[in-house]
Amino acid sequence: MVGSGNSYDTSLKLSAVFKLHYPVNRNISSSVVSGMIESLDSPEDPNHFDSISILGYAPINYSYTQMPRARDSRSKVKVPIGLLGFEPSDARNYLPRLIAGQYPLKYGSDCSSGNCGTPFSNKNGLGVLPTFMILDQVFCSENGSVHMSIRFSNTASNNYLNSLIPGNSLVAEGYWDWEKKLLCLVACPVLEPKDYLKDSSVGECTIGLTFMFPSVITIDNPSDISGQIWSIKDKKAPGYFKSVSFRSTGTKLDSFLPGLKYAYTKFDPVKSTCKHNRGNCSGDEIYPDGNSIMDLTFELSLRNLKEISLYSTMAFEIPFVEKNSNVSQNLWNVSYRIIYTSLNSTTGLGEHKHFSAEGTYNSAMGTFCMVGCRLLDNSPETPMDCEIVISIQLSPLNLYNGERRHVNGTIRSTREKADPHFFEPLELSSNNVYQSEAIKSMWRMDMEIIMVMVSLTLVCVFIALQLFYVKKHRDVIPSISVTMLVITMLGYMIPLVLNFEAVFVRRQNTTNVLLWSGGWLEVTEVMVRVMTMVAFLLHFRLLQLAWTGKSSEEGRRGLWIAESKTFLLCLLLYSSGAIVSWSIHKRSNYPRVKSFDYNPNQNCLLMDYLRSYAGSIVDGYLLPQVILNIISGSKDKALTPQFYIGITLIRVMPHLYVPYRAQNFAQHLKSSYIYANPDEGIYSSAGNKVIPVTSILFAVLIFLQQRLGGKFLIPRRFRRRCGYETVPAIGLESYGDYGHLR
Repeated sequence: MVGSGNSYDTSLKLSAVFKLHYPVNRNISSSVVSGMIESLDSPEDPNHFDSISILGYAPINYSYTQMPRARDSRSKVKVPIGLLGFEPSDARNYLPRLIAGQYPLKYGSDCSSGNCGTPFSNKNGLGVLPTFMILDQVFCSENGSVHMSIRFSNTASNNYLNSLIPGNSLVAEGYWDWEKKLLCLVACPVLEPKDYLKDSSVGECTIGLTFMFPSVITIDNPSDISGQIWSIKDKKAPGYFKSVSFRSTGTKLDSFLPGLKYAYTKFDPVKSTCKHNRGNCSGDEIYPDGNSIMDLTFELSLRNLKEISLYSTMAFEIPFVEKNSNVSQNLWNVSYRIIYTSLNSTTGLGEHKHFSAEGTYNSAMGTFCMVGCRLLDNSPETPMDCEIVISIQLSPLNLYNGERRHVNGTIRSTREKADPHFFEPLELSSNNVYQSEAIKSMWRMDMEIIMVMVSLTLVCVFIALQLFYVKKHRDVIPSISVTMLVITMLGYMIPLVLNFEAVFVRRQNTTNVLLWSGGWLEVTEVMVRVMTMVAFLLHFRLLQLAWTGKSSEEGRRGLWIAESKTFLLCLLLYSSGAIVSWSIHKRSNYPRVKSFDYNPNQNCLLMDYLRSYAGSIVDGYLLPQVILNIISGSKDKALTPQFYIGITLIRVMPHLYVPYRAQNFAQHLKSSYIYANPDEGIYSSAGNKVIPVTSILFAVLIFLQQRLGGKFLIPRRFRRRCGYETVPAIGLESYGDYGHLR
């Protein structure tokens, strides 16, 4: 193939030919395809580049040719007692997923000098003996036949996933032995071909591999996959090497895999080192049952109490759980495989570590009390440090009042501080999402979507009724506050501007933790934007009519003076309110949360708060109309009851709904809030009381002003007639050119 392209780091225009040697019928000797990418430009051309060699593993249309040798090699394997077997269907389902991954290698004592022979000699390009075996691609047939590619590395990184590098890669094939419960393989080294378009890159198949799966695992021996690599050659033959063992660093098998069992061996240390304490629990809390496996699987943030700047993550993966009938019906035996990511303070890179834990879970108190074991270095043969105590308190399922308590706990060493393996206590924290919470939150999201759609529909109806009203009563249009209409219009325009891309582009980086609706949320989000745009356009039309009505009244220019005074007074009130409320908010919310909580941006920023404060201004949208009526003394029925009462109730409803949501739903799922979004208004305890009362008060004042006059609250002696009143047409001739009375 011939093509062209650009280089990543320069502006060069590259032209190249790609040649690939790809056999149609493949077996272990021809499973590695090779090729070249060559420049079509002359060596003197600046676009010229050196040839690039290619090696890849081709698993399609594979034929097994090494089965006899694989069967003969199993006689050299010592088979331990108690291995886990697979049925034919299970082998194909489980083996590729289970054995793919990374395995630390364990050499014999005489390999330290590097004289272990191929494929682990210094000629493999690594310079030293590899420390990890990595299985990139594993394929299994119906009858249990398996073929794969293998590579070796000095690190556990998968940066070169699926790569084949001559000197430190193997290709292998074999079968699942139903009788001995072994995976037996024969492997061949991947070599550097002399001609990438002709020669085979696979060497002689003289390497044997076995994989074994213990049926019982313990905290001291958590590896559920073990095996060895050995040379099939005679001891005196060139290229012979002694066997190399490997074991997985943690539990890879599912706890539901048929036949797999866990043996608890640390109950005595658990009883002597930690106890189940209720802590600050009142006794009314409900916690996950031991059968709720997914509720007992969680991720945590990890912090060293003396190194606050260093953060790590920890995952308690799917546990083994069984009933502890000898102690109490509330106790469950639990064991975990734990993956711990530690940030290296020198390099800034994450280091993955594995350890295991076992103990008891009290479903009445939501507490874990466990003993942990960790390897003291990367070698699986190194003695384990099991002098570790893990205590965890789950958050209750049924308490949402106030700030939700986090899943919290500690990991501490029981060793003396002088011990070289002692470590400072580690603090755990997480917002655990329970399965029941997820289901309720999905129902809540659907309900909130309906509430938003109904609210926007009613807003459009109320605005339409106001438009029909002013078309029939054009004389009241100049009495409508332009400031009020601008505020309400901006309340719909700003969300449209901030989320305009959601109408046309599906967001790929949604942060909501509950997006399991198969695109329903995205569809409804577009519908919400469309309804918001309709409400905005209707408000804009009403604003246009009010503006035109004020401008067209030659004899009522005093209304623009009253409007400007209304605007300035509202601006002063809103600015003062923003400064005062921000000061109170900042004082009452500092410090708001711990720095390692689930949401890293929970400390409220000024702009976020101002956006919420703007939402509260829209809630009190009637204030400019009240002020305008007072200044102008207007008695015009400018607003219909459907408009100012209906929209007021719609603006009040979110503040009545928020306390209900806080009592019945998990509060840490704020990213999934659709109705009464905290970013669109102030929904604090005080705000949920003050704003509804104030909004309803404004609606009552409008009702009274349109019947008793704008100045009805002001004592008569303080009133000043500063407005203009229309005089009936009868008798206007006697006043000549004057159509109005001061």
